[in-house]
Amino acid sequence: LTPSKMFGARTEADGTYQFVAPVGHQIVIVTTNDARYSVPSRTQFYSATENDVSGWPQHSIELSARTPVEIPPIVVTRVRPLQIIVSLPDGEPAKGATAIIKDEIAQKIPADSRFVRPPRIIDQSEPVMTDPIGRAELFPKSKLTDRAKVHVKLSTPDKAFDAQIPISVAVDGVLKVILQPGALLEGRVLIDGQPVAGAKVSIGESTPLRASGSGGYPMGFQVSNHIQATTDRDGWYRAAVSRDKVYSVSIQSMPNDSARPGIGYQPAIVVDGKLRVRDFAFYQGDREIAGRVVDRQGAPIPGANVQILGSASASPDFWINHMRDS
Repeated sequence: LTPSKMFGARTEADGTYQFVAPVGHQIVIVTTNDARYSVPSRTQFYSATENDVSGWPQHSIELSARTPVEIPPIVVTRVRPLQIIVSLPDGEPAKGATAIIKDEIAQKIPADSRFVRPPRIIDQSEPVMTDPIGRAELFPKSKLTDRAKVHVKLSTPDKAFDAQIPISVAVDGVLKVILQPGALLEGRVLIDGQPVAGAKVSIGESTPLRASGSGGYPMGFQVSNHIQATTDRDGWYRAAVSRDKVYSVSIQSMPNDSARPGIGYQPAIVVDGKLRVRDFAFYQGDREIAGRVVDRQGAPIPGANVQILGSASASPDFWINHMRDS
């Protein structure tokens, strides 16, 4: 499909639409980012070929000059949601738990690769939150494999619960989930010693990469299956994670900062199943370094690049806005 030759319109509340297109043969295709309907997403549409769209809901029309054409209704089907019923270990409803469908996708490994890579875990639904009686509906984004699971997490200031249940055990589209005690991962984000509210933190599972023929010795790590957390007004972020995983925590974004820091830490076990991450301590400071570059005769040199070497106590990775303000 040629993007420059695509013309679109949005449906109104009653499902009607209208658009203007060139004279000739046209194909009308329905797309939506609403996972409740069995139609392709806009992302799928823009990367599709003619073979891809052949099975999508559509109509072919012939347009002539100044002759309006009324297109027959395009009927789309609703996706049947997966209903989940989530409860705490004591049987009480799990209110406010976060649930999402995740699936495993085998990674394409080059023939000459030395590494044995674990499957890639991808999100296959939008995250939802359970209602006061512990229920929610999940809409798969696309066809699932037999390895798809529903991941459910619930955290409070002092406790965490976690569960991963295969969708294959659902009965008549209903999946019952009993949360188990998990680990509460927590940490802080600071700038010049002060808490940062609204910082985005990414928490990923760290899986060792093993080289074939190395006797199983890890040759590196792959971080995947990320979840996100946001710092509160005191700079703290908290998330429920599994007790049997190894995690890598990194800063995804900072408020009012143009650069993505991208520093990662591995949490340490404290007590009572809590995982504590060392503080992400950033520095903005109130001093500057300035100078002048000249040649041997003392003449100024315009356009020279000046580098500032950091020290163990002033790593450039933790400077905030130093590039923007320089």
